[in-house]
Amino acid sequence: MLFFDRFGFLNGAKSAYDSLMTPINKSIVNVNQQIISFEETISNLNMYKSKVDQLESQITAYRELQLKSDNVIKENEILRNQLGLKLEVNKKLVETNIINFSDYNFPEYIVIDTGVDNQIAKGDVVVSGKYAVGIVTNVSSNTSEVELITSKNTNLAVESIQGFAKGVLTNDKKNRLLMTLILPEEQIKEGDQIITSGLNSPFPYGLLVGTVVKTEKSVNNFNLEAEVNKYLDFVKLQKVFVIK
Repeated sequence: MLFFDRFGFLNGAKSAYDSLMTPINKSIVNVNQQIISFEETISNLNMYKSKVDQLESQITAYRELQLKSDNVIKENEILRNQLGLKLEVNKKLVETNIINFSDYNFPEYIVIDTGVDNQIAKGDVVVSGKYAVGIVTNVSSNTSEVELITSKNTNLAVESIQGFAKGVLTNDKKNRLLMTLILPEEQIKEGDQIITSGLNSPFPYGLLVGTVVKTEKSVNNFNLEAEVNKYLDFVKLQKVFVIK
């Protein structure tokens, strides 16, 4: 007698069919798993490639930024050498134009065409080459006021190059520059060059101020005073530099 199962297979034939198909099914499953694994690998590779591309883009941007920074440093170094300035390495010069004067005979301050937008700040020192000009006192977005070293408010620590006499540069309210508070034992004479001393002052050491035209006893008859003729005619300036 022949017995059929509910699917219409002979028992013996069913066993033979199962025996034949089982390894084939397993092979198909393995192939499918390998395909899935391969697709995952491709997906991972694409993800890694994207990350590598992003990293390379960031490295390129950093190199460009570094190159620009190096160029700015070199340009500032060349500019400082040309101007004869001896500044700290981390300092830079911002070139700016003079657009106004408080007065064209005896100016107290000048107005320059740079401000907060150019990172100019109150207290920044302004120079023209190796000469002291003044200090920033008021700042707006695109302009700044610079109080000159000849201002009636000036109190600038200075010294002479020749005798190293130290004192304070002031305006005697008659538009004369006087180097005051010079100790009597210090040596100073007509023709001596006066520079910034850098003592208790935002001005760096060594900026040229002027020359001594006359020395005399002070009003208290104890200290010495020296009348100083400034080097720069400020109303003839067109450009100055802000030290940052």
